[in-house]
Amino acid sequence: MNTLQTVTDLLKHKNITASTEHEMSVVWKDSAGIKNSVSADNIAVIEGKTAWFQSDENDSNERFVIFENERFFEFPPKTEHYGYGCDIYLVEWFRDHLILIYHEKHNVVISSVKDQNITTLEFHGDELVRRGDLLYFRDYGLKDSVRRLKIPEMTELESISVKEATDQDAVPETLGYLNDVKSK
Repeated sequence: MNTLQTVTDLLKHKNITASTEHEMSVVWKDSAGIKNSVSADNIAVIEGKTAWFQSDENDSNERFVIFENERFFEFPPKTEHYGYGCDIYLVEWFRDHLILIYHEKHNVVISSVKDQNITTLEFHGDELVRRGDLLYFRDYGLKDSVRRLKIPEMTELESISVKEATDQDAVPETLGYLNDVKSK
């Protein structure tokens, strides 16, 4: 079963009738007639666990949804700017945790979710690269050092120099379409 169909079927448990649109997203209208959607890129499915990011057409009702152990768990993205919208870069199950990476108005947010416990780190920047279970990232204005975060534990390691990051092929890149942070 594809991920879009999985989400469509799970939404039926919530009495939501949804459909797929262009094989790229799941869409439905809420009780106020506002269109909601889930992009295929923002769905993660693994062994009985499903997670996704959904938003409405106004970016006023954004949330992450997890279906695990026959229960739903929902939470909004961490942001100070509701209604601005988030750019989602990663929704992935990794070592029994859900890893989320998204950019809200000013910060990149990295979260690890397990058993409804959410651990989050934010940084003020837009450069990040992933190498296995390590994330390398830079804050705006701190271009000489590279911060490191071990996932899924969310343990921040000692920062390294840009030269060390270059030697490790781990220089952070601007987040976006060409910078895929999914595990390979």
